[in-house]
Amino acid sequence: DRYGVKPLYYCWNGGPELVFSSEIKAVRESGVAAAFRRDHVAELFLYPASTGERTLFENIQALAPGMVLTLSLADGGLQFEPFYDIRRKVTAARYGEADQRTESANIARLEELLLASVKRRLISDVPVGSLCSGGLDSSLITAMACTFSKDVRLFNVSSKGFADMDEVAFARAVARHVGAELIVYEVDAAELQDGLVEATYFNDNPLAIINSVPMFYLSERARAAGVKVLLSGEGADELFGGYDWRHASQLRGLRRRQRLAWLPAAWRSRLALVLTRDEDMYRERFKTAENNLAMTIGMVGGNFERDTERRRDSQTYAFISDRSEREVTAALLTDMREYLEPLLMRQDRMTMAASVECRLPFLDYTVVEYALNLPLGLKLHGATSKYVVKRVAEKYLPHDLVYRPKKGFPIPAAELLYDTIDYTVFADGFWENYMGVPAARCREVIVRTGKSQPLWYKFLMLEIWGRIFLNHETPQAVREKAFIQSRRFHPTRSRSAEAV
Repeated sequence: DRYGVKPLYYCWNGGPELVFSSEIKAVRESGVAAAFRRDHVAELFLYPASTGERTLFENIQALAPGMVLTLSLADGGLQFEPFYDIRRKVTAARYGEADQRTESANIARLEELLLASVKRRLISDVPVGSLCSGGLDSSLITAMACTFSKDVRLFNVSSKGFADMDEVAFARAVARHVGAELIVYEVDAAELQDGLVEATYFNDNPLAIINSVPMFYLSERARAAGVKVLLSGEGADELFGGYDWRHASQLRGLRRRQRLAWLPAAWRSRLALVLTRDEDMYRERFKTAENNLAMTIGMVGGNFERDTERRRDSQTYAFISDRSEREVTAALLTDMREYLEPLLMRQDRMTMAASVECRLPFLDYTVVEYALNLPLGLKLHGATSKYVVKRVAEKYLPHDLVYRPKKGFPIPAAELLYDTIDYTVFADGFWENYMGVPAARCREVIVRTGKSQPLWYKFLMLEIWGRIFLNHETPQAVREKAFIQSRRFHPTRSRSAEAV
């Protein structure tokens, strides 16, 4: 597992006994001593999700991607050795070769690699479907899959009453274009409540990404339809610069700084106030007040693990002479670890909870290594992000679908959950008993910051997680405590879906 597609946890207390599993709860059930790691909670507030080898339990670690763990039965020793180092796949020679090729040759090469990757992932003894959100990446994977098979069914999720926020209309257009069936599943407020608790149980960790819930439901819907393998477009944004607020804004800010460097000092200070707004945007990576602290720590704390890893990413591309290109290209490599790993965790946990296997064509090692050695101009081309991917997609999708603005996978969590929180859930639970925060204080913080800030969700998700994994309460019991008028929802019954 080169990139963290599948999680693996282990506990070793010395000697010739090693406990390991794909789920933390299974490791804990083995009877190992695994106390709650209180200090790790801060990371969940500073960053969008926890990454790396630490977990919320002492003595339980996550095996890093590309790593081999060996237990010696002779002496009880534990050894770690990397079999795959993503940084070593970046070389000046390969980067230079791509730079020397024509644009059309690079586009053709990516198409060739993606087609081969999709074809490999269609090999199956069971029906294969596609998670088609209507966005560029999943739509391209879907269209390529349909060139090899006419039996690929498409699955999409929508938030009931919030059709203007999602991409169902675009997914329908893709389905019509490729001549495939599209199954759309609508999630309402009650299902989001139920799913938040149930998905937390399957996730093992606090549910940092709220759209894990509809992905869980959609996987169940696919399974009920007889589809046991799903394709997804995950990974393209991190590989090819798909986050405009992060990658394109960072590049613009760095380019402007370079131009300002040639001006007299007095002019620089005045113009900098006006021209570096984009750079400020990328530094506020997650666009919320509490997460600005994470960026501050990253800037001033040279001994932090994340900061050390980011410097190594930058050194990987030391051969790039243009500083702006070097820094943004290194940031893409950082995103493979800091941003993609939590997304892969979500993908694996929510699909496997329904006994569905999710396959990721963009994360075939041939595609990843090609992308890592691709010049930045083929990823961010003027105002166009993921340029080379879009050029490939022109051959498989209508032009207006390829070049429309990115919407992502939005879920109106605040609108559907905030007003239904039952604040008594914070009494005698995780925050009071494990973090020393009174229930009244939890309510005060949530009400004061309001639904527009994600702080309410972080308080709620940790309370739900703590009650399940530390208080050993059942998901059903937690569900009833967490929300006003909560109800039991049966996963494989009563869920409406439409076939288009």
